[in-house]
Formats: sequence, C-alpha cells, structure tokens
Amino acid sequence: MSLVTPSTVLAASVSVSPVVLDYKAKVRDIIEGTLLVKNLENRMVAIYPVVNNVDPSSGRTEFVEPSSADFSSSLANWISVSRGMIELRAGEERTVPFKIQVNLAAKPGAYHAFISFPVGATRAEAESRFEGAATVAVNVEVQDDIKENLQLLTFAPDKNLFLGGPVSFTYQIENNGNRAEVPQGELVIYDKRGKEIANLVVNKEQHAVAPASSREFSNTWPGSGAFGKYRALLSVRYGADEAARLQDTVFFTVMPWQKLGALALVLLSACMGFAWWIHRRYTRFHHAAGVGHRPSHDPRHGLSSEHFPHVVDLRHPRHKEETRSKE
Repeated sequence: MSLVTPSTVLAASVSVSPVVLDYKAKVRDIIEGTLLVKNLENRMVAIYPVVNNVDPSSGRTEFVEPSSADFSSSLANWISVSRGMIELRAGEERTVPFKIQVNLAAKPGAYHAFISFPVGATRAEAESRFEGAATVAVNVEVQDDIKENLQLLTFAPDKNLFLGGPVSFTYQIENNGNRAEVPQGELVIYDKRGKEIANLVVNKEQHAVAPASSREFSNTWPGSGAFGKYRALLSVRYGADEAARLQDTVFFTVMPWQKLGALALVLLSACMGFAWWIHRRYTRFHHAAGVGHRPSHDPRHGLSSEHFPHVVDLRHPRHKEETRSKE
C-alpha cells in the first residue's frame, strides 16, 4: 500500500499527532482511535476539523458532499470525527476521537484521506486556510474478505473387490467458500504391511471448484501384480498457501481371477484329498472289526446270530420261570 503523508505536519498555530495513520481492514470493519490536538499560540484559537479524500497519484485533495459521494470508494465518508468548532485556550491540548467504518460495498484496494484542523473565526475562514493546517494522513487498505472452505463429500473405490487391475477411485469436493479453489495433493496406496506401493497426483489437470458448487475427481492405479487387501489414503490441500487439508481413508481388495481360479483348484484338490483320506480310514476300521468277529449260529435255523436283533427281556422273574418250565 502506498502511503500518503501531509505536506505540512506542523502549523504555526496548532499541532496534531500522530501525523500518519495506517490500517488494514475488511468490509464492515470498524476502526476507532484518537488524535491529540494542541494550541501552540498564546491566545485562544478556534479549530474546524475537515476531512478530504486524497488522490495518491497527485496528492490532490477533494471533499465530496455526502449526498453525491460514492460511499463504496470515499474514505472521507467512512471517517466520523467532530465537525463542530473546537476552542483551545493558549497551550491547551485536547483529545479528538474518530471512527472509520469500512463501507460494506468497498472493493479491495488502498484508500487515502486527510483529517485537517484549520484555524479561523468561522468555518469559511478556516477552510480557506486549509493548505497551512495541521493535518493527519489516513491510509486504509481494504483486504479481500476471503473465505476458504472445501469439504470432502465422498471418497471410495469403484468396487470393494477388484478381479485385477486397474483400480479406480472417485471423490467429490464441495466449495463452501467465496473464491474458486484448485485442490492439490496425493492419493497414496499401502499394502497390508503398511508399505507405500503407489503415489497418485490429485487433480493433475488443475481443475477449479467454483464457490457454492461441487466437482467430482478420479484417480486410477494400474494395479499390476496386485493381490490382497490394500489401504488408500487421500490427502487434499487447498488455499492461498495450501495450509488447509482434507483427508480420508478407504480399504479395498484385489483378487485377480487367474489367481482366484488357481486358489479354488487348490482348495478343491485339498477337499477331495481329505474326503479320500476319511474314506480310507472308515474302510480300514470296518475291515478290522469284521476280521476279529466270529458270528454264532442258531442250530435251529442255520443262521448266524448277527441276523437277529438282540432282545432284552423286561418281564418279571416269576414269568420268566414259568416260561422256562413250559419249555
């Protein structure tokens, strides 16, 4: 910001301090302060404060009536200071308060004005002596009211299970600020042991996200030779100094169909082998049981006892005896 200073900072009759005021502000900001005015004469003087805009290129001052002023660009109209007569006795000092209220329609840039304290019996006489008056230069730099706010709405792989590469990711970013943002960053892929195996550039095409809108981005990892479970970390930076950051993590699995078929074949072979082993064990067990057993024969029928079920006689002992006696 170029500074404007008054050509005359000390008048014969009155002095004022400070002589330069520099501020940085945003729209709707209010700045308050005080000035110290001193009478250097041995007599009473009357002072009539005056506020004028200044053209920094020429140093020319101008006063615009409030009714015709462009309040969005007139610093003189943002400044509030007592415009009434100030009487100071010989050698007296007085504090003069002021307020600067940045107009809500002000555009970013530098604005300049003078607050002068000319002496005269009337305002007209004082303003005619403006060139020799004690003056304060006011410089205000209106800064952009920038709001930087991105939000990560979604981040996910296109599938949770990939039967081989490539592996694709999509993510949607929303801009809740008031300026366009170009997201930067990286998408890093780690294996199940935490080892970094790929680093993809975010928004390589430098697409911007406009205010009050969202945009979808994507990245693709070739995934050559990938097999198993992986983790993808998305890290997005934005802002004038890229200090703001968005992060999210997702998991996915890569199982190439060739390896998946081979694994299925191995599992099938293992199951068949286990079934054959169970069958062999079962056959050997029953063969051994058959060799050690000699079935008895019932002489009445010529049949072995293995053809008859074993029957338990639950009758009372007396009935059993009666049956035996009959036989």
